[in-house]
Amino acid sequence: MRLLLKTVLVLFCAGRLALGQSASAFKGERFSQTSASPATSLPSDTFIFEVSLDGFGFAQISNPQLILPGGAAKPLVPTPDADTLKFSQSAATAAALDAAFPPGTYGVNMTSAILGPLSSTAALGADAFPTAPQVLNYLAAQSIDPTKDFDVTWAPFTGGTADDQIQLIIFDTDGTVISDSGTLDGLQTSTTVYSSTLEASTTYKATLTFRKLSTNVATSLPPLAIGFYAETQFQVHSSAGPVVVDTIPPTLSGSAPMDGATNYLLSSPVYFSFSEPMAPTYAIQWSPNLDAKKFSYSWFDTKTLAATYAGGLPGGAIISWTLNRVGSGTNGFKDVAGNPLAPVSGKFYTFGINGGGCSGSGPVDGSTFGLFKELDYVQTAAGVATPSPTNAASIFGFFNHGSGYDSVTIEFPASPAPLPHQIKPFISTLLGSELFSVVFPNQTALDQAYPGGNYAFQLRNYSLPPASQVTNQVVLSLPLSGYPPIPHFANFPTTQAFDPAADFTLSWDGFMGSAASDAISITITDDQNNVVLQAPDACKGIDLPVTATSIVIPKGTLQGSKTYTARLSFFHVSDQGKVLPNTSYQGVAAASTSTELNLKPGTVTPVAAPVFTSIVQRPDGDFDVTVQCTPNHPFTLEQTTSLLTPYSALIVTNPPLSTLTLRVPTGPHTFLRGRSE
Repeated sequence: MRLLLKTVLVLFCAGRLALGQSASAFKGERFSQTSASPATSLPSDTFIFEVSLDGFGFAQISNPQLILPGGAAKPLVPTPDADTLKFSQSAATAAALDAAFPPGTYGVNMTSAILGPLSSTAALGADAFPTAPQVLNYLAAQSIDPTKDFDVTWAPFTGGTADDQIQLIIFDTDGTVISDSGTLDGLQTSTTVYSSTLEASTTYKATLTFRKLSTNVATSLPPLAIGFYAETQFQVHSSAGPVVVDTIPPTLSGSAPMDGATNYLLSSPVYFSFSEPMAPTYAIQWSPNLDAKKFSYSWFDTKTLAATYAGGLPGGAIISWTLNRVGSGTNGFKDVAGNPLAPVSGKFYTFGINGGGCSGSGPVDGSTFGLFKELDYVQTAAGVATPSPTNAASIFGFFNHGSGYDSVTIEFPASPAPLPHQIKPFISTLLGSELFSVVFPNQTALDQAYPGGNYAFQLRNYSLPPASQVTNQVVLSLPLSGYPPIPHFANFPTTQAFDPAADFTLSWDGFMGSAASDAISITITDDQNNVVLQAPDACKGIDLPVTATSIVIPKGTLQGSKTYTARLSFFHVSDQGKVLPNTSYQGVAAASTSTELNLKPGTVTPVAAPVFTSIVQRPDGDFDVTVQCTPNHPFTLEQTTSLLTPYSALIVTNPPLSTLTLRVPTGPHTFLRGRSE
């Protein structure tokens, strides 16, 4: 039974495939209309015989042919779109066309790779060409407003019926179809060319065709339509359209770095992007810690301006900017129509800890070079974290490019030392920085290759003449033994389902045995690796002391039904504050452990209006007020002594349960109301 059903389905699908395709054979007479007067015959090739197979991928069809009365065959060839097979032949007179294609029975034959042999036949009678189509609003079609719909109208199809066909097609100069009315019935007298179809001030070729069908053999495969048509060729022209005056001012669509961004590289330009093409003028007020004369500007395109600071931006600095500050005059930012940009300001923080600026997050991000040994773990349950399967242990160094040195190496270890020296070169990163890193399968392999001890950063500026080259070195000391404890998230179950519309506390076990010089950091990223929250973050005033055991994720920071990654890191800092000679850069060395887990906020819990369910007076005169409210959302109980005076907050709480009982002191004429957020 199963095999029989499968066979039936295959045959059904094959039948649908064939019926989705068609064939046609028409004799045509062609005309030209160049004024409001009726169309006249083309001076040459007036008559034509055309056969078309539509909807066939020609690669699936073999030996397609037109069979003439008497049995002669004409091959059908594919058109450039590779989905239509055609044959056509023109003549100057109807008699010449009839001699080649007389009345009689015509057929199309082919072999389908799917359906096998296919054949259709239909009878074509004596000549019965429709009257020449005439466009009635020809003059209006020579100045079409491209921003508005336009109806092309024509004289009725004489003798036309609902079974006949009318079609209007507009082509560009390359022959590409711009507008096609599709098949209209023979009673229609107009069709719409919709706004924005035509380009302004452009001339197009159009054809209006009347078709009268002799027969349509739907029982054959493919169904063959046969008959006669009359086609009028004419031109349409679009006007320039109404003059549109641009009065909308441009806006700043984005900047790089974004407003509030941290750790921006010193050697990178500052970019400003706008909502529309701009005039090549600008006015930028920079913060006082910059010399405006050191900026050079260039437009990447008409919408993006790059500002490059000679010698690189200062490290660890707060950089602010204002575009078109009040009083900038007429030479500031404006679009090509002259509409000025409204004043807009922003700020960002550069990489580094010098210059009195912002230092980013954690000892790694707050340093401009360093050496770090790191152990990575993942936590997938309430128990202990396990080594990361992809990056269990690693060592890496980082140096911010821009000091003027073009050769950076680390010597493992620095002399004197018992192990053979290993010179490890850095590689340049896409961010314009230098990086060295090695990944190991476990801690033992990491410690054997790179034990605790002194490691030397060596830099040399080979791009300068030999007499001017300077080699500088600074030694950082990695701890001889001991990594921080493995970070462990204490409230794992709640991290897998919590309300993102309420504040959420992410907690962990404390950093046991930490010293004052040690540090912790937490970073939360989305599924695109974008940072949505980090701590500490001096740039945003977020502190995270080494003694911290939790952090509050503010409501609205995360989105419901998305997965985030929280990374908690403990740093045992063994060396810091070292300054690279002849630079202002400072370094750090540390051993660290990090644990990652997936944060999975649930759907947003709607906040319902609170309901007072009971008020009971206590023996001492106070009242116990019971309220039904939304758990984990702030609830405020307010009071007033008169309905004519404002309410004031009496009790503010964040209830963990939906039922809340509050003790309210007694008082004269007290009115109460509750509010949930």
